Amino acid sequence: MPNGGRARDVYLLDSLDALERSPFEGTVWRVVRAGRDPLQGHASAGRWDPGTFDVLYTSLEADGAEAEMSFQLSRQPVYPSGLRFRLHEIAVAARKTLRFAHMRALASLGIKQARYADVAYVRTQEIGDAAFFLGFDGIVAPSARWPCLNLVIFTERLGSADLRLVKSEPVDLVAWRSRAQPKGGSAAPVQLTSNRPAAPMPPPMHMVTTTFLAPRRLPSIRAWPTRRAPLMP
Repeated sequence: MPNGGRARDVYLLDSLDALERSPFEGTVWRVVRAGRDPLQGHASAGRWDPGTFDVLYTSLEADGAEAEMSFQLSRQPVYPSGLRFRLHEIAVAARKTLRFAHMRALASLGIKQARYADVAYVRTQEIGDAAFFLGFDGIVAPSARWPCLNLVIFTERLGSADLRLVKSEPVDLVAWRSRAQPKGGSAAPVQLTSNRPAAPMPPPMHMVTTTFLAPRRLPSIRAWPTRRAPLMP
């Protein structure tokens, strides 16, 4: 089966199939490392995809895109301040998005608001897989990192004319992180720093050996071979 060998939840399929296919036409933002194509989707096994189809994670606010990338970097043993990133503004024209405007809509599908910010994606990946299976071309859902909405684009469902890069500019995530102050009511619990950063590399372990000269014992004279005259019959 395409969803990791597991049967899809029939109740989930029926619940999503009953929802409206909403058009989305507007501008979203995305932060990627300098030199990478911001319109290239990946099967990243993130919050809304199980890693079996390509997606593009974007945000409806620039701060939302910066918060998402800042959180991912915070999971590293040391915050990689030397990397260069760019903030991209992207025009999107989607026709059949699955829209969750608030956490109450997700709660009916088994998503707990108190755990939404956790890096625990089993249920959300099941929802994303079911949405892709049913022919949706994206998901609008609350961000776990900033009080705004994100748009997850199923790139296989859109044509090249449906995604257009508007502009790009460099972004200093370290500076943004120092001044970031979420405003207004949050659509979901906001979390800018991971509670479970990646484990640091262990210190190198060396086997230290030292030369040990044991005193040499000379053979005893009793151990020397002895020649005897042959026995004559």
